[in-house]
Amino acid sequence: MYSQDGTLNTSFNSADIHLFNGADFDVSKTILQPDGKILIAGGFENYDGVYKRAIVRLNADGTFDYTFNNLGSGANGPIYDVALQPDGKIIIVGYFNYYNGVPTKCIMRLNSDGSVDPTFYYSKGVNNIVDVW
Repeated sequence: MYSQDGTLNTSFNSADIHLFNGADFDVSKTILQPDGKILIAGGFENYDGVYKRAIVRLNADGTFDYTFNNLGSGANGPIYDVALQPDGKIIIVGYFNYYNGVPTKCIMRLNSDGSVDPTFYYSKGVNNIVDVW
């Protein structure tokens, strides 16, 4: 992570001492939330050594936010895109058919804490991610 002046920001993620260096596979999307926290999504299965598939949230200082999706494992496939709604809910799309064990087809809406939003009708979804684009 770099500072605004382009120099390396050594305080970002310093509490984790860079033992695992972030995602173990690709990151396709990052979103800065209004509260300064950072959503990261992609095809990874672990982030900084913590098993969380395809989506995690970091605190503003780069440390892992253990309050996000703390009861689930995430998506069972890569997340390619993320949209943040004005109410704080999160739309994810990708090549997955489960999120925290809940069946879906490539699209899911999450509550701001990373849990599945049961009010979002997603069961029909799309047949594959190509249909989204």
